[in-house]
Amino acid sequence: MAVSLRDLELLPYDDILPPGGGEAKYERLASIDSPFREQLAWAYLRVGSRPGVPDRDIETWAEDVLACDPPWCEGSA
Repeated sequence: MAVSLRDLELLPYDDILPPGGGEAKYERLASIDSPFREQLAWAYLRVGSRPGVPDRDIETWAEDVLACDPPWCEGSA
């Protein structure tokens, strides 16, 4: 089985078919248990939120790099 962590969708619990049957939009075909569930959660965190890494201002970094003319840039060693 495979999961794309880039395009997850949160489903309302009531939209999932209960084990006894009934009407619902989705049917549960499989479920996972620890430690696999924890590995999946951590994999999503790495993709979705970059834990421990502050937000980066990529545009400003790119402008600073392109404006610099090493080794004469201000602050270069």
